[in-house]
Amino acid sequence: MNYLNRWVSLVAVICTTILVSQHSRAENRIRQAAPATHETENSPAETTIRALEQRAEEATVSGDTAFLETVFASDFTYARTTGEVENKVQWLQHVARKPFISRKIVAMDIEIHGDVAVVHGQLDVAVRDDHGGHANLVKYLRVYQQRNGQWQMLTHRGLEETAKPVT
Repeated sequence: MNYLNRWVSLVAVICTTILVSQHSRAENRIRQAAPATHETENSPAETTIRALEQRAEEATVSGDTAFLETVFASDFTYARTTGEVENKVQWLQHVARKPFISRKIVAMDIEIHGDVAVVHGQLDVAVRDDHGGHANLVKYLRVYQQRNGQWQMLTHRGLEETAKPVT
């Protein structure tokens, strides 16, 4: 019986080693096969998207719906972390009420894929409400597409929201 336990243990170790080795090789192939079409960090497109992200947040706080009208695509959607989805008109009406005290980007990662940009970010958001206000950290995903020479936001997806402690 002791011999059988050793043999089973040896087979388990060999199988685990093979699986780990295969996984490592697969990860290396994925890293090596990263799309060459991604533009490098600080490319002109990335610089434009980064500036557009900052300006869009400023416009959202100030209620500058005229600017946002040009940034948001006609088929723009805004999905909250609650699952509620608003179209362009609904979101602009919300922004026009100026409910935000501040919206600051605290993290941002941009991927450029030709005429499409994917932004993963995190916002520090302070909102006015019936009780004075509250603040949250919101992780988000945004997709932009270059249309007629202009980058337009197609969608904003709130992924996760964490209440900030009151200090």
